[in-house]
Amino acid sequence: MKLFALLSAILLTKMYLLAAQTVDNSTSTPSSCNEQCEDFDQYCEISTGMCRGPSYDGECFNPATGAFQDGCD
Repeated sequence: MKLFALLSAILLTKMYLLAAQTVDNSTSTPSSCNEQCEDFDQYCEISTGMCRGPSYDGECFNPATGAFQDGCD
């Protein structure tokens, strides 16, 4: 009985680790921003994975969403 409990715990742990690895490897974004942008006013947009600055006056980068937005509020 103890052996069965031990084997069940090991199997369950391996299944959780495999599930966690699968979640980590599947990203919903096409690319990620791992490198720092070169220019001071540039930010890496998560949807493109490219560094860029605002395209027009009033466009601001929102670090919480990783995207540019209208307005700087």
